[in-house]
Amino acid sequence: MKEINKNPSNKREFRGIQTASAVESWNAGPRSRISGITNHGATCYLNTLLQILFHTPDLTSFQILQEILILFSNLLKGDGTPISAKALTESFGWTSDEVHIHQDIQELNRLLFEELEDNLKNTIERNLINDLYKGCLKTTDEFQDVNLSVSDCDSIELALDNHTQTETLAGDNQYFCEICKGRVDAIKVFRND
Repeated sequence: MKEINKNPSNKREFRGIQTASAVESWNAGPRSRISGITNHGATCYLNTLLQILFHTPDLTSFQILQEILILFSNLLKGDGTPISAKALTESFGWTSDEVHIHQDIQELNRLLFEELEDNLKNTIERNLINDLYKGCLKTTDEFQDVNLSVSDCDSIELALDNHTQTETLAGDNQYFCEICKGRVDAIKVFRND
């Protein structure tokens, strides 16, 4: 995946009027037609991600990345014709050859979110990306037997009830997440469905 160039040589001037217009357009209400985004080669993954971000109102109401807001503003004002994302890919520092290489949407999403988090780190909205997009991974395991604690239980039903109680994993007992490679609060529950 081509990295997003944080200091592209063709950096555009801040366009505060268009940024304010993006927020104003978002608050204007429903639109009669929604525009798509033109594919400039193999950028369908980028266009998909931008549409997902565009339909997240909390994200579009902050001045985070001016090119994304300008693109969102153009989408809001659209009449159903595709909108170009060329200025955005240029702001990444991508060449015309690079926009013709199909990329991984998940990796681009991670790069964009890192850039957004970096822009927000010294603001009141520093946790915005996490608040909007944090997810929960649920795993299931097949089993043939259950290891029950029977101490202080008068019946198998009570032992099963104790075994299926929700347990909060927090503090020193946090769950280690293999995906984010860190300790996180979690809820552990055993259910027999």
